[in-house]
This record gives sequence, C-alpha cells and structure tokens, in this order.
Amino acid sequence: MSTSIQPSAVLALFFATLFYLPQIGADDRNEPDDRDQETVEREFAQTVEEYNTLFKQDRFDEALALGQLARLLQPENPVAELMVLKAKFARQDTINRLSIRFKATVAADVPQVPDGSNTIEETCQITDGIIHRLVYGKDEDVADGQRQLDASLERRIEAVDLICRLTGAQKRKLRLAGRGDIKRFFDRVKTIRPKPVDSHGGPDGEDLELCGNGCFPQTHASRPPRGLGLYEEGSLFSKTLNGQLTVNQAAAFEAATLLRSLGFYIGCAGRNHN
Repeated sequence: MSTSIQPSAVLALFFATLFYLPQIGADDRNEPDDRDQETVEREFAQTVEEYNTLFKQDRFDEALALGQLARLLQPENPVAELMVLKAKFARQDTINRLSIRFKATVAADVPQVPDGSNTIEETCQITDGIIHRLVYGKDEDVADGQRQLDASLERRIEAVDLICRLTGAQKRKLRLAGRGDIKRFFDRVKTIRPKPVDSHGGPDGEDLELCGNGCFPQTHASRPPRGLGLYEEGSLFSKTLNGQLTVNQAAAFEAATLLRSLGFYIGCAGRNHN
C-alpha cells in the first residue's frame, strides 16, 4: 500500500523550513562564544606581561603602544587605561629629567661675565630648544646636542686642570670617560623618542611640555645647582677623576668644590699655567 504526500503538506514543510532556519542561525550568533572570550583574555594577559617587561627596560614608547593595544582588546578594563597613562607619565618624567641634566651640564662651567649679562639664562634657553629637537626631531638634530655636550666636557676638563694641574694622560682618560657619559645620555634619549612623530610634536596629538628654566631654583648667579649634570657623582667622569687624582690634586679639588658649594664660583678663565 503506497502513501502519497499531498502537495499542501510539501508547501507547508517548505515554508516552515524558511521560517525556522534563520531563527536558528540568529540564536547561534547571539550566543557568546566562550572560545573567543578566552582568546581575548589570553591575548590581554600576554600584552600586559610584555608591557611590564618593556616598562622595566624604560622602553616607554613601545610600552605605550602595547597599552593602546590592550585598550582595544578590552576597552572597559581599567587596567588597560592605567597602562596607557602610566607609560605616558613615565616617558614625560624621563624627558623632563633629561632636559634638566642637559641644561645643568651645559651651564655648569660657563664662565661668569663681569658685565652682568645673562649668559646662563641665554644658555638655558638655547638648550631648551636643543633637547626638544633631540626628543621629537630628526637624527641630524643630535649633532647640535653633541656639540654642546662636547664643549661642556672640554670646559669641565679645563676647570679641573686649572685647579689640579692635570697631566696629559689624566686629561685623555677624563675625556674618554666624559664621552662615555655623553653616549649614555643619547642612548637614553633614543629609548623615549616617540615613533612616529606627528605635526604636534608628540604621539596621539599630545603636546608634551619640556621642563623649562623654572625647574631650576634661584641660585647664585642663576646657575643650575651642581649634582644634576652628566659628569657629577656616579658618572664615568666622576669615577675616573676620583681614581686618577694624586693626593695633592684631590685636596686642591676638594677645597675648590667646597668653596663652590658655598656660593663661590672658581673662575679660572684666562689663567696661564706656569
């Protein structure tokens, strides 16, 4: 006995299929995919770990990029926003510290001018522009900063020589050590240099303010306080100087340093050796 299917039943089944299949697909799409969520969380955790590694290495620009990636992965996660802000703040703080060190180094041994002209203030204004170009400018701008620091190193060696009467070998070792300090300074600049640089001078259209002359407290003759420059205590120059001076040289240098710390500047420009 054969069973025939009525055409009306076929049509009813056909229309039912058209109606229910889209609904089933929609329900599947609306259900959260646990596997995708796990992938995002895993990528976020990995990004945080890489961020912490870069941050400890003072590679703040790269850390900032990872913070922005974390913010894309989990926009509502406050940790991602904290990562971005922390990297920006750390980079800005580093830039300000480099600016202070650069200006203190260049101005430390600028000789006093008897006519009362603002030699120190003018020097600091020049260095403000140089440090900004070092951080946000092109590679060739490094040459300006290099010349300034090389000149400051020669002034420092000359000042020590006029007090201690250095030998030729002592001068060569001090010059080599000072160049090592300069190299470390520029290596530091490279680690916080934003990439890429936009028309506003900073990433994401931000204007990062450099530390101006207001960072220096008012000291004798508006001179930046000692202990902030590249060649101060703990530097390669300082360590080499302490290791190279004889007993008599060290005593003379200590006396001159004490006088200077009390507000007296040892101006030896133009003094001839006997």
